[in-house]
Amino acid sequence: MQKIRSILKITNSGAALSDIYGSTAGIGLELMLGTGCLLEFELHQESSGTMAELPDFPAEQLAPAACYCALDFSCGNSDDPPLLIFTGVTLKTDSAGHTVFTVPVNNSAVARIVSALKERSSAELFCELGGYDGEGNSLFAWQFKIIMRSRVYLGGADGTETPAPDPAYYTAVQIDAMFAALNGTAPGGDIPVKDEGNYFSATTVETVLQEIGSELDGVQQILEGI
Repeated sequence: MQKIRSILKITNSGAALSDIYGSTAGIGLELMLGTGCLLEFELHQESSGTMAELPDFPAEQLAPAACYCALDFSCGNSDDPPLLIFTGVTLKTDSAGHTVFTVPVNNSAVARIVSALKERSSAELFCELGGYDGEGNSLFAWQFKIIMRSRVYLGGADGTETPAPDPAYYTAVQIDAMFAALNGTAPGGDIPVKDEGNYFSATTVETVLQEIGSELDGVQQILEGI
């Protein structure tokens, strides 16, 4: 499963995806519809310096008994958002000492998200990360926006591969090349033609094709004159 790590800056005014220095310019999170991934949000708090790296958010300030991740197209205080994940969601300290909120997204192609993305290339969703204590009280809830992008191929029921189209006709160059491959001669050479019925006055593939073309042009002129 693909692992995607983002930095989430936690401030008194909310949360935002950023770089390690706290800049949000050009920073975002884009998911592909129906593609499984493991989202890792490295939690940091605001820095006192303008160029200093963001300090880690202390895990001991949180200590939730259970965590969740919810995705919705609006913030409507819903008990049933389009995508709600409890299983496998954790808040732990990694080997480098960073506080990491982890969300396994096994399949985002749920009915309401697929329906909202119909005939659209992408959509913006609110992502909410939250935690509860052992008594069911909400400890925290952080929101930020992500992009869900539609797929070119989501996986059809039959999975039939598109067949390659057959050419309507071969050009003289293509026929020349095929004959050359069969006879072991170089393409573009004077490839002889076996004409036991003496149907053509020409003796090579190239000149026979020219003769056939002339005959067809003559037939077309006759038909147009009728």
